[in-house]
Amino acid sequence: MTESTLTFENICDMLSVPKKTLILTHVNPDPDTIGSAFALKYLIRAVGSDARVVCDDVPGKRMMFLLGEQSDVSDDGSFDFERIISADVASEIQLGGLAKYIPQIEFMIDHHEMSEPFAPNYTDFNIGATGEIVYDIGIELIRRSVIEDLPLEFFECVYAAITSDTGSFKYSNVTAKTHLRAADIISRGVDTAEVCHKLFDCHPYSELLAKRLAIENMRWFCDNRICAALFTLDMLAENGLSESDISDSVSVMRSVDGVEIGIMVRQSEKDSTQFKVSSRANGGVDVSAVCAGFGGGGHKKAAGCTITSENETPEAVFEKVVSAFTDALLEYDNTVGAQNE
Repeated sequence: MTESTLTFENICDMLSVPKKTLILTHVNPDPDTIGSAFALKYLIRAVGSDARVVCDDVPGKRMMFLLGEQSDVSDDGSFDFERIISADVASEIQLGGLAKYIPQIEFMIDHHEMSEPFAPNYTDFNIGATGEIVYDIGIELIRRSVIEDLPLEFFECVYAAITSDTGSFKYSNVTAKTHLRAADIISRGVDTAEVCHKLFDCHPYSELLAKRLAIENMRWFCDNRICAALFTLDMLAENGLSESDISDSVSVMRSVDGVEIGIMVRQSEKDSTQFKVSSRANGGVDVSAVCAGFGGGGHKKAAGCTITSENETPEAVFEKVVSAFTDALLEYDNTVGAQNE
């Protein structure tokens, strides 16, 4: 199915019309999808309607402050919507169980290079976070006088989205405009230090236990250039952890000196035949291309996918994933070697 490409003006025109909106986010939610979605919720309320954000997974504890008065993001079917949109979702598989809504989705907003559109879409590959797009939409609707202003919570949410997906402004996807947007957000009174504290420096004890488990289960490949860990449901149960506790554990593998690719494979609590893969790159390998081979996607240096396997053990799935990333690393070596000859 070929989906239509929308312009920024198209998106602003559609969001200028008040409609009760269901906002979809991606599985294994990060602050960009959650922050962008809740910022859109505040924007839609400012236009004169209502919205609800839903996700197929529970957000990690560090993101719960972004939910405001909405206590959870489960889809109980009780919200009487007039329109459905998605925020920061790159492919159908990233919707999880929410993929049932695809025929009704009015449009999607995204910024992933390996995006596989499943609805009419506005996708900006040259931007650091979907939160930057949502910020621009809000500013444009103010400029058009569609709305007079936006609440502080809108700017708090987009800042959380931006600072997270840019690695606190240290990733290569940061542009001069990223900093200008952040500067404007700060000028509006957002306590950015507090936002960053909640996102990066305030960890439940269970998350610290999860990082310890990650360290204890690190495995090394390709002369220690790849570091990976497998989390099975049995491992989580034995350690009293949930899937959300380990959601950011891939950063542990990535942070080891000399590692070019960090990988985390975890068995899903909802479906033991599903395995969620998170990958991070420090070197030149495009991990989104590897994840795309499994139906996922993301960014060149941060990507994920979900693998369904009814007949393989967790160990077999893990080995298949590591093998794919190993092949990508060796292919990258050959390409660089050939260029240097």
